[in-house]
Amino acid sequence: IRLEKDSTPIDFAFRVHTQIGTRYQGAIVNGKMESMDFKLKTGDVVEILLTKKPNINQSWLKFAKSNSTKARIRKELNK
Repeated sequence: IRLEKDSTPIDFAFRVHTQIGTRYQGAIVNGKMESMDFKLKTGDVVEILLTKKPNINQSWLKFAKSNSTKARIRKELNK
């Protein structure tokens, strides 16, 4: 999956699918639990941990790097 430079796990989750992003609980990158502000690099293996129900939060906007992720977060928050 192609991401912008300095993308974070939340950017990755929303890039895969909006429903994955809204249910984001955490991320394992290269076998290690990482924070939402972790900067992904080329070749990283990312596993997204999910909640059963949407768990979206406005504070996620400060961790999202791509404009498309920020737009999706805002859209979901306005529902």
